[in-house]
Amino acid sequence: MMHLADNVLHLAEYHILGTKIEEHDLHYQVEASEPLACEECDVEGELARFSKRDVDYRDLSIHAKRITLWVVRRRYICRACGKTFCPALVPIQSWSLDLQSGLYQPARARLVTAKA
Repeated sequence: MMHLADNVLHLAEYHILGTKIEEHDLHYQVEASEPLACEECDVEGELARFSKRDVDYRDLSIHAKRITLWVVRRRYICRACGKTFCPALVPIQSWSLDLQSGLYQPARARLVTAKA
């Protein structure tokens, strides 16, 4: 069985909750940090978790295995203004191979695309 370190994805803004390794796939369940304030009224400390769902996103392959990121998308309700919101996803850093040095270098930031 292959063991991969949790930081293999280089997701500094996300917490990796779990990993599942299958024959042709790697699944990572990740969660973004909780927002500090309401996106509508900017009041801090009045947020309550409202609901959650796992949304699957495909990323580039690692070790010839398809990668699925299961992002825990949470909704929050603000007790101050009563609005519900789902925080925007933090962009995920892309890495590309520098052919001259043979090393992976950070590319421009991107959001992974939802699978069809």
